[in-house]
Amino acid sequence: MRVPNQSFAADDPNAYKFVALPLESASLPQEANATLIPVAKLLNPQTEKEQKQLVAYRRAQMISENEPNPNGVFFNAIFARNDAVTSNSEIIKQMLADTVDYSRRHHLSYIEPMLSPFPSNPIGGGKGEEYKVLNVTSSREYLTSLIAAVQQANQKLKEKERVEVRFMLSFRRTSAKLFTQLPIAFELAAGNDPVGEAIAGINLVGNEYSEDPQIGQEIAPPSAVDDYITSLRRLYPTVRLSIHAGERTKWDWHIRDSILLGAERIGHGVNLATSPQPNTPEVILMRRHGILIEACPTSNHLLLKIPFKSHPFLKWLRMGIPVSLNTDDGGIFGTDISEEFARAVESYPELRWQELKQIAHASLEHGFVDDGVKAKLIKSWEVQMREFEALYSSREN
Repeated sequence: MRVPNQSFAADDPNAYKFVALPLESASLPQEANATLIPVAKLLNPQTEKEQKQLVAYRRAQMISENEPNPNGVFFNAIFARNDAVTSNSEIIKQMLADTVDYSRRHHLSYIEPMLSPFPSNPIGGGKGEEYKVLNVTSSREYLTSLIAAVQQANQKLKEKERVEVRFMLSFRRTSAKLFTQLPIAFELAAGNDPVGEAIAGINLVGNEYSEDPQIGQEIAPPSAVDDYITSLRRLYPTVRLSIHAGERTKWDWHIRDSILLGAERIGHGVNLATSPQPNTPEVILMRRHGILIEACPTSNHLLLKIPFKSHPFLKWLRMGIPVSLNTDDGGIFGTDISEEFARAVESYPELRWQELKQIAHASLEHGFVDDGVKAKLIKSWEVQMREFEALYSSREN
């Protein structure tokens, strides 16, 4: 791991960064402005200096409440620091197992973890392994190994505690690789096989307001992006689509265009609350077609500086738009799904119990899973709700 020898800027992608090195390396190379240390020392610090390094590392992976440039840190630094970890297939398997256990502890019965369908370089990969050929076969083999990891994690749990998992194949709109990756992803998701069944859908993420002229981040212009997605949806009409849009406090057309591209769920959607009229086309379409907003209060608080008490999720709900509560990136924002519900209640004392149930129910009702599994999940949730309400009622009496 690369540890800076002096203070570093929060948006420095190389500060406290994991570095993949061959396991047979006799010694760690030294750098002018940083020291490389084995990850084992970070995970199990023995000295005061190593303990301070661990504290600094954790701080470097999260967004501070007082960070003046949270979007720059989030999009330009944090993910880059962890590339060597999150792009390693063996670590991804362990992370999925941890996610299953996390879901059990937070009483979640269905999750859609976001991941790439492409196998990546193993840590310690040698020369010639810098790039992998992207194809359906290698992706299907890779996803099969992830399915096995989820099944193995579930086998360790009691039957009632097992978690239904579907993968959201997620892609950054800022990446030029989008045009080679999406066709493979759509082909995988449309497959009538165990891999296709394990895929919930396609998710487009990223900073839609990037000012980088080499990228262009808007969903509509450049027209090549929306034309490409529209063409793929014609070829694969059964593939479900979710798009992060409207992650801004100023009104624009991103949510509208996301819906026109076929999005059945909108990530964030914050600026819907700033629409010039109460019944804009976006609102009408979301009500009519039941398009869900994946609300992320903590993420929006830290990145957009929206006070918890001003988050519009309750406004949307009472407008008749389906809403779910989400963590976005729980580790980066220091939150979990239980915390999101707790903050919702603390921020809005007028939030009714039936509305909380409505939010929880929506996360299942709008899950990208086949109707048979969805019906079982909802039935199980309803039974658990009745049991909880009966227990609470008996304590009240």
